[in-house]
Amino acid sequence: MWVWLLIGCAGSEPDVTATKIDSLDIGAGWGCALSYGSARCQFLDVGQVDYGQTTPPSKGWAALETGLATTCGIQVADQSARCWGWNGSGQADVPAGSWSRLSIAAEHACGIRTDGTLACWGSNYGGETSPPSGTYADVGTYATDSVALDSEGHVVLWGWSTTHDVNTQPPTGSYQRMETSGRAACVLDAAGRISCWGIPDALLLSPPAGEGFVDLTVGWFHACALNADREAICWGDDDAGQISGTPSGPWASIDAGEYLTCGVRQDGGIECWGCSGTGDDVCKWGTPVPPEQTIPPSGR
Repeated sequence: MWVWLLIGCAGSEPDVTATKIDSLDIGAGWGCALSYGSARCQFLDVGQVDYGQTTPPSKGWAALETGLATTCGIQVADQSARCWGWNGSGQADVPAGSWSRLSIAAEHACGIRTDGTLACWGSNYGGETSPPSGTYADVGTYATDSVALDSEGHVVLWGWSTTHDVNTQPPTGSYQRMETSGRAACVLDAAGRISCWGIPDALLLSPPAGEGFVDLTVGWFHACALNADREAICWGDDDAGQISGTPSGPWASIDAGEYLTCGVRQDGGIECWGCSGTGDDVCKWGTPVPPEQTIPPSGR
């Protein structure tokens, strides 16, 4: 969704804070806003480790995707992909080619190529980087599983859960939208009903009942959905106020991270809530929080 802000002067380069927000993606205590192909990333929560995940290597991005400590992006020019940040399991080693969709969890990632086929890379504890053949409309990653929606909206799962009874299983039926994080996945059907599955250890897997939800986002320990009035309804863990601290809407879009959520207001302003730190410099877009630890390039 495009959220229009102030229009820059003719001949000047658009700025991510002064024009429009094409997308907002929140990782584990940090996030990136994409505007006119330029990404602005910053730390939002204390206790993070700097692997370079907030330093985009170039401009010209069509889309961004954030993980635990890794960012991936698709280039406008040729639809090639590039990842930066933590690469402990090869999750940043995106294959060559052209891409339409990316998803990254803690230690593995998957994408849909422009021909609709799937490819995955990174850790492979239980087959999560060995996708099925065929063509797909959406793809996601969580824990040691990967998931896709086929052309009819059916959930297709591969990874650890297909051979081990460790996670709850996905629903049957047809779905129009899917969101995943490091621990769970949720889908939205045509009537606006939400279903979730994944690691069975929190209220994250118990979405609000009813119909009419128009958007959703899944974080590491909580999730949120937008109702017909574009108010945010959040559920899951509330240790950092990511549920009880949810501001009233309406919201143009929202995205959940580890202990926080950020949203884009309909006038283009970005607001965040939840963070595990304290003080005016924590969990505020435009005021980056220095990470407590920085890993030098030689230590990545």
